[in-house]
Amino acid sequence: MDQLLLKSIMFAIFGLLSLAVVVGILLYSVKVQKKKERADRVFSPFQVFTGGVFIAVMLVFLPVFYYNYDLFGDYSYIRPIFIALHNTIRVFILDGDFDTVANQITDINEVVRLCFSFHSALLYVVTPILTFGNVLSMFKNIRGEAMLSFYKNRSMYIMSELNVCSMSLAESIIARCKENGCDEKKPIIVFTDVFEQNEEDDYELLVKAHDIGAICLKKDISHLKLSEKSKNIEIFLVGENESENIEHAIKLTECYKNRKNISIFVFATSLGAGYIIDSLEKGDNTLDDNFEQFIIRNPRGLLYEDGWKTDNNIRVDGGFYIRRINSIEALAKNTLSDENAYNAVIESAKKNDNTISIMIIGMGKYGKRFLKTAVWLYQLEGYKLEINVFDADKNGADSAKKQLAQECPELISINPSDEDGDANYDIKFFSGIDCFSSDFDNCFTSQENARRLKRTNLAFVTLGDDDKNIEAAVMLRALFDRIKHRTKNDLNNKEKYEMPIINAVVYDEQKASNLGANGSVLKNHKDNEYHVNFIGDMSYQFNYDNIEKNRNIEKLAFAYHIDWLRKAAQLRHCYENDPAFRVAVDSNVSKPIYWDDAHIYTGIDKVLNFDGAINTAKISDEAKNYVNYEYFRRSSIAKALHKQLTEKYFESACGHPDTCTCEICEARRKTEHMRWNAYMRSEGYVKGARNDRAKTHPNLCTWDELPYLDRFKD
Repeated sequence: MDQLLLKSIMFAIFGLLSLAVVVGILLYSVKVQKKKERADRVFSPFQVFTGGVFIAVMLVFLPVFYYNYDLFGDYSYIRPIFIALHNTIRVFILDGDFDTVANQITDINEVVRLCFSFHSALLYVVTPILTFGNVLSMFKNIRGEAMLSFYKNRSMYIMSELNVCSMSLAESIIARCKENGCDEKKPIIVFTDVFEQNEEDDYELLVKAHDIGAICLKKDISHLKLSEKSKNIEIFLVGENESENIEHAIKLTECYKNRKNISIFVFATSLGAGYIIDSLEKGDNTLDDNFEQFIIRNPRGLLYEDGWKTDNNIRVDGGFYIRRINSIEALAKNTLSDENAYNAVIESAKKNDNTISIMIIGMGKYGKRFLKTAVWLYQLEGYKLEINVFDADKNGADSAKKQLAQECPELISINPSDEDGDANYDIKFFSGIDCFSSDFDNCFTSQENARRLKRTNLAFVTLGDDDKNIEAAVMLRALFDRIKHRTKNDLNNKEKYEMPIINAVVYDEQKASNLGANGSVLKNHKDNEYHVNFIGDMSYQFNYDNIEKNRNIEKLAFAYHIDWLRKAAQLRHCYENDPAFRVAVDSNVSKPIYWDDAHIYTGIDKVLNFDGAINTAKISDEAKNYVNYEYFRRSSIAKALHKQLTEKYFESACGHPDTCTCEICEARRKTEHMRWNAYMRSEGYVKGARNDRAKTHPNLCTWDELPYLDRFKD
């Protein structure tokens, strides 16, 4: 075959291979860029593309040097590869000479020469740009890591990504520090995984990060090496992909579980995320050393004295601290437990046969969580709770109700409003009714539902769309205005309805701020305020104040977690020293001798030893369970929130509230049992022999059916 033809074919083959590598690596880089799961990524898409172009340039040089050098002699076949590699590097550092290629293709086929020459020239232009980009990126990361090392003696807050949520969280940390007059220097904010995305799209976020003096790192958070000398480190896994947040949590826990200066907050709303975090091996530092010593030194003080609850030097959790943050659940708890709103609802209910009536429009994630929270938070002896749920059921008739029935069987199947001593709630679903249709208005005029709906004290609009929520809230306000106006002027109607509190979820921060606090900016053409509370905007849900609030209440909630130990010990003391209480116990329980082998009563572990000393090991075990398992914290926080809101309704001057059987103390305990029943059902529990994996519990019953001594636990 003619030598020039053979040469042309060879250059054509290597040129096509080089082009194929460029096209292939470009498509692959785009695919990698679009993938949200970046936890295990070693190289960025830009670096991957640069590597591919490097191979493409080498493929251009290989035929050049195989034809330019003698192929005979020692190492004759491998020598051109190294020379091609050397020249490829020269091209990347802007030291390459295009004549090296051009002079070798002057005598080949013209079409091949033009295509090969154009492709090679393009690579000569692109490669220095790639070099500059990688050097600049490397410089940014080196600078960031140097700053990270320099500031290791200051409190550090590290975000797993740079996005609108993490920026909101960072800004709230800075604002909190300014408002509280931080004793230490300005906290260090760190964003990781910053330069993986298109910087043009994130330009505004990058400017904000620069304005607050944040350190921006290219590294993935799971690959970050945190110094053991760092003062205090809080890590926020706040990526848009929950699965990636959990992956980070697993890796970071494995890496730092034995450290005493690291806290990890995982933003995830799924129950599965909670199960995974619970199952992690968290090391030996989850319980604070000082607190363990306090238990050993003064166990009686822990049970019977309140001073430790307000002592800032005593904390329950240890140095390694990991928590799941469910922003939707936090919003529901914070909104429903607002003391002013709670009191207003109770006062309104008093004017309507002590009926607390709550309306929820929309049964997505928000609506479902508001229902589950309201059903236990508004349990109060002497009051009835009604919850009216409207849902358009786009996925089929009663779909929202069926989903909830699967999650919480007895919450839906049992409406125990007529069962004395059980949770007092009545949930009614208005399925398939669009709030923007006449069917919705007709519900307020029908004989069956009119009175029930008109006495609404509290309403939530959670349709999953900000604009629809605003529109529905305004419509709802107009509807209740109309109802009140008509009943006010109807002399034959003795029922007078209060104006309900209306809350609408508006996630968009700009829309929420423009609407103003409590909807004060939202007015009609006559300058009348609509008085709608727009809740749940991003700056509220991703705010450090909420994290700190939850962290503080965990300490109080722990007191309620071990409260049954104190009450069990108190019951034994009263049984041994109070004849009247002994008679009451013996007449209401099957066994006259109820504390065999130092047990308080059947099914309860030892709290007191034979000599009357408190079993510190039991308290320590309970403390460790509390900090390691979300179930205990969530249930104890629920009790703490409810008790804070309802305690004022049961003021009593009795001297022994633990064992007192007066009417007020009985009502207090009955209220707690009602709350507990509703809470356990909202968590999916049903009545049955105790089995926490099956979610069955025998005490899901009325007050009269509850074993006598179990009543005093409440």
